[in-house]
Amino acid sequence: MQVDSVKLPNDKCVRSMEFDEYDDLIIMDNNEAAIYKYSTQYKKLESIPYTKPEDWFKQLNHYYKLFELPSIPTYYSNNDYLQDFYFTRFPYSYNLYLNYKNGFIYQAHYNYIKKINSHTTYANMKKEDVWLSDNLTPKSKILLINDDNKSVLYYDRFYNLIYENTTNNKTVVNAALAANSEPARFDYCTNIKQEKVFGISGFNKRSITISSWKL
Repeated sequence: MQVDSVKLPNDKCVRSMEFDEYDDLIIMDNNEAAIYKYSTQYKKLESIPYTKPEDWFKQLNHYYKLFELPSIPTYYSNNDYLQDFYFTRFPYSYNLYLNYKNGFIYQAHYNYIKKINSHTTYANMKKEDVWLSDNLTPKSKILLINDDNKSVLYYDRFYNLIYENTTNNKTVVNAALAANSEPARFDYCTNIKQEKVFGISGFNKRSITISSWKL
């Protein structure tokens, strides 16, 4: 096993991490003060200005760069009513997923996923492009999507990894934390092929267990 380490120029925890389409690691600190790009090939860290929510997505791949992100109707938040973990310095934010298999963007919101059937702007929406869900929220992290049967695998931020088929209402919940276990914040990620999800499936005082899941 190869373990790499990246020293960030701040003492805050990390809010988000994603690999871009060139296999570089994109990191956001918890204060949303800056975006950091770590080159996995050259082992170099670059600081990128973070002035609006769209900046994060445009660092991930060319699909977001070519898309008119402000055209997507999004949600606004009142930080006076948000938990500390959800606090954001911006008045609005996006919860988006890019499907590399078809190049389309999907938006997660309260109780639905919306497939945006355009590669450039928010347009041509049809009712079949909205997938209803009883569990999704703007804070759910979409990990995998199967466009053929409208199923989705996502992390609900309450330590659950959830599979949901929106056509037959089948839902499978994988609880990442056992009862009375130690507190921890888990996160999950997927590779650029979008075939598997990787994440922590268990831990104790001596070790952690990393597992992978398929949709």
